[in-house]
Amino acid sequence: MKRRFVISVMLCLCSLVYSYNEYHIQLAASAGSNINVSRCDFRGAGSLFQENKVDFVGAQAAGVSFATCEHSSKVAGVICVPDQVTDLSGYDFRGAELVSANFTNAILKGADFTGANIELANFTGADLTGAKIGTAENVSTAIFCNAIMPDGKKCSGKSWTGQGKTLLCRCSEQKSG
Repeated sequence: MKRRFVISVMLCLCSLVYSYNEYHIQLAASAGSNINVSRCDFRGAGSLFQENKVDFVGAQAAGVSFATCEHSSKVAGVICVPDQVTDLSGYDFRGAELVSANFTNAILKGADFTGANIELANFTGADLTGAKIGTAENVSTAIFCNAIMPDGKKCSGKSWTGQGKTLLCRCSEQKSG
């Protein structure tokens, strides 16, 4: 119990600095399931998560960013390789809290969002080929503009229908807001 609390506190520090380094990834891996990485900036970290076998089932990850890294970091020890895409193919986000999470341009092929709360999550340009999003919670508020949807079709019109749901692409909202 004490170890989980210390790890939780250490991971919360990440949310204060909006960045990560390999040590944060290792802490997340050692925490097991139900980690708290809310508001952390993990742009481009997908391969590190895979190498360290980080588990996102039931994770508290509101506001987390897995978007493509656009600029080099000027903070020592922070990993942010420009144009590095976050590859979370096959990741299991079942039951995770992903409110306002940023998955812009992330690769999420075959990812499982069953029961995950993706309220206001941004999947703009993400590759969701084969992903399970139909059983996620609050999908109606998520942004899927130009995302490649589970069936391989791009969500660039008004909506996408699949997995028993009709989801709005929300491309016009992206341009204005």
